Amino acid sequence: MLEDFGKHNEAFDKAFQEDEGLQKIWKDKGATKMMAEDTSKAVADGKIKVNDEKKKYPSTASGSLSYNGSAFVRQGVLFDALCDLAEKHPKEKAKYEAAAKAVADFSGTVQKDTGNTSETTKPMTATEVYAVVEKHSGKAVSKSLDEWKALYSAEPGTGGTAAVASGEAPAQLAEPVRAALAQARRARALQRARERSERSSTLYRSACTARIEGTRVVVAYGPDGELLIEVELPVFDLEIDDSRWRGAVGEVARERPSRTHFVQSLVRDAVTDRLRRAVLDGSLEPSGGMAG
Repeated sequence: MLEDFGKHNEAFDKAFQEDEGLQKIWKDKGATKMMAEDTSKAVADGKIKVNDEKKKYPSTASGSLSYNGSAFVRQGVLFDALCDLAEKHPKEKAKYEAAAKAVADFSGTVQKDTGNTSETTKPMTATEVYAVVEKHSGKAVSKSLDEWKALYSAEPGTGGTAAVASGEAPAQLAEPVRAALAQARRARALQRARERSERSSTLYRSACTARIEGTRVVVAYGPDGELLIEVELPVFDLEIDDSRWRGAVGEVARERPSRTHFVQSLVRDAVTDRLRRAVLDGSLEPSGGMAG
């Protein structure tokens, strides 16, 4: 099974080189590096649990996640990036779709054989992991790409029915996985918008200011002394003054922003990131002191 998984290294490399959404999640707060270091320690020791359920890893989208949660988030975003590459490069569609299916099948196999999911942790030492591998029949969970795509649609309440029935996949994605997918897709949309703008000219540019009330910023220290900053923004809408947009062109221009839902998400992300940086550089002082 691992040998089959390794056949797709070229596709994986392309995804990591090209997709900024995937890069954003895998680089997020250094969590991937932390997981790798903990895994190496557990393998070298043999008695330490690889996926210690008490250990938490930072996440921009979810605050903090378990080892399992972090791993399945990264797997899900890799699957999504490969599916996107398949659409972006039609001549190589089969290659990227095969790689995406391999990622999802591998994830399904891990869940079925170990009982570990993004929400459920069954701590295992490296020795126990090796034992599972030794006993494995070599037959991986295999579902159609369409089934996996249905599960990874990132919408609550959807999923691959057949996979659910056989216990090889959850009924729907866990919230942290959906949140990471949404974050990666926004980054990908921004990347494409930037790439398109580099090939065209700006028709109109202006400043935008607004006051958002009811924002809450919580600053605390994690178990290992790391600084955790959580930003909670209230629900808000974006309104554009389109009173001067006339004629058929104006109607088209008016319709386009209303369908570009990711713009509001980009604004939320930008505001959230700026507030975090303001706390870090001292230009925004939280009231009530620092939580321990």
